[in-house]
Amino acid sequence: MKENVNILIFILFILAAASLFAAEISPEYEFIQDDSSYSFRSRIAVKATPECLLNLIYDFTRIPEYSVGVKSLEMVNEGENWYDVSFIYQNLLLLKNYSLWRRTMQREKNRIFFEMLDNSNNLSFIPELLASHGYYQILPEEDGCIVEIYQQCILQSCLIDGVYIHKAEEEAKKFMEVFREFLIRNCEN
Repeated sequence: MKENVNILIFILFILAAASLFAAEISPEYEFIQDDSSYSFRSRIAVKATPECLLNLIYDFTRIPEYSVGVKSLEMVNEGENWYDVSFIYQNLLLLKNYSLWRRTMQREKNRIFFEMLDNSNNLSFIPELLASHGYYQILPEEDGCIVEIYQQCILQSCLIDGVYIHKAEEEAKKFMEVFREFLIRNCEN
């Protein structure tokens, strides 16, 4: 009985937070979901060079400027064109999530690829994120570049999938807006 009450309280917190973000942010993006996964894609026009954008997005020290909800992050390991970074996210004072990601610079493709290596959270009733990957693709144009962001997430099925995916979509919207402002503030000529 106590666990059901805790689940209900958590769902109410998520719905309240989602409604706060829904009216504030409306970037151009695509969000697709099915039974066990979701993905999002957004394209942002920026008056900047591909080199500026690649360096800015790949720079480990700049990640906190566009990572929404990050409590802490740490570079765990690095190589010539990649590094592993651990994130701790905390949301609504209840959910605490740890994740480890590899970010790989693919300069010849104007792309930064990222892949989740590990993930865990402190709430057992939240759908488990089984896998995730994506990229930041820089597409040169006549008057700057388009930055395409793509991410796919595969979830373990759970009773509150719908609520979780709704919250994930709202977080994606918020991220896109923060990321767009970050790029414009730091790279536009």
